[in-house]
Amino acid sequence: MWAVILLLAPTLLVPAQQTSEKAKPAQPAMGAHFIVASSEVKWTDPPTGVARGTPSVDAGGPLRYALLEGDPLKPGVPFTIRLGCDDGYKAAPHWHPTDENIVVLKGAFEVGTGDTFNPSAMQGISGPGQSATGKSSAKVQAATTH
Repeated sequence: MWAVILLLAPTLLVPAQQTSEKAKPAQPAMGAHFIVASSEVKWTDPPTGVARGTPSVDAGGPLRYALLEGDPLKPGVPFTIRLGCDDGYKAAPHWHPTDENIVVLKGAFEVGTGDTFNPSAMQGISGPGQSATGKSSAKVQAATTH
């Protein structure tokens, strides 16, 4: 682990603190930050309406869903969810009304775009240290069928 230590004269540090305090934005209503321990994650079925589209592909197993913060069904409300599934799970082409940021924590995930499920056109992302390409996240723009 790397550590960086910065030593400044106290007279230089005080004006910088005063300036940053004046420019500091108001705290968000939900608090500055929060931490969710793995033992606190509550797994359920995904709520109806979280993904829009026609289920045209046999999923091949259950999808586990955990809401960590916010509400994905309310427009403009930030949210974080966690999904879990068995190897080989397939999601039919669908879309969301907001941007979707996907981060793979473990295993592999393939994502494609378009109205038709086409495995040969998908791009893979994998959990940290599990991919030769090093890709472990993706962003899908709002209203993009994927």
